[in-house]
Amino acid sequence: MILTSCKKLTKDNVYFEDAEENQYGHQRIKILGIDGDNKLGPLAVATPFGFSFGVQATYTKDADKLTLTGYRVPMPLWNPENGGPTQKQLDFYTGLKELKHLCYEHLNEVYGIDVAESMRFPLLEIEGKAPVLHSKLLYSERYKKIRTLFHTREKAKVKPLDYLDQYCQVKMVIIIDSIYLGDEYASVQLKINDVYVKPLPQNQSFFRVHRITNTTSMESISEKSAAAKKRASLLAKRRARREAKKIDDEVLEKVASSLPISESAVALVERRLKSLKETPVLVKDALAEKPVNMRRLKRAKIAAVGSRLLDLRVCGR
Repeated sequence: MILTSCKKLTKDNVYFEDAEENQYGHQRIKILGIDGDNKLGPLAVATPFGFSFGVQATYTKDADKLTLTGYRVPMPLWNPENGGPTQKQLDFYTGLKELKHLCYEHLNEVYGIDVAESMRFPLLEIEGKAPVLHSKLLYSERYKKIRTLFHTREKAKVKPLDYLDQYCQVKMVIIIDSIYLGDEYASVQLKINDVYVKPLPQNQSFFRVHRITNTTSMESISEKSAAAKKRASLLAKRRARREAKKIDDEVLEKVASSLPISESAVALVERRLKSLKETPVLVKDALAEKPVNMRRLKRAKIAAVGSRLLDLRVCGR
């Protein structure tokens, strides 16, 4: 491992390998360092000693289900209430910005401006607040185990989850791992190799004195809006598919055999009918009768939606 100062990162000692494709069709560009002997190796930098919000779990959301994908350690790079950054903190921040620029330039050169503009870097910057670095812990999803080493002044090894959502001070060795190219965007992967941790008081008075805000999102405001719209569209399509599946053979059999139809089934069909662009002929015919035959109308609604969704020719009586 090549451990270097963050401020010394330049295009002369940061090397990008050719992308490798995984089984899902996504690509990963490995980032390596070049030492004084022109040898390649894993590239790592050490953070200054500073405040952290502790270990935080990260999840992916699919419909209404949350799946644990790993952990991270958010770290504000300085405390704005203390008169701004120290020289060490400023040097570290400047080095991260240079790394971000190098990654952007590589993507632009190899893949073009669109991919470069989609790049996400795990440094959240909001005007008037300190930048917050969101690095990931080394984590095995298969074995559900954190592989990053945590240690204190007293112990050579401590449990990372003892610091879950616990205020603390940390000094971390971060591996500059890779650039991951997904379907929608590219993301720079920074992974924590080891953490020296010092616990802090877990009370609100301490937190108020330090006036540090924990911002957990890694997207800019514009990125949030675009991503939210896309997620909402995908979720709407999934909900529509689930609604369609609820109109199943059992409901259609009830129509065909003239069995009583439950109010819940009719309500479900009525919701689905609202999403259709035009009222089905069967329903129009049932509504045209005066007085309206409610039983026939119920069957017509279910039969019409069933024929649309399942491609079945079901006729109302």
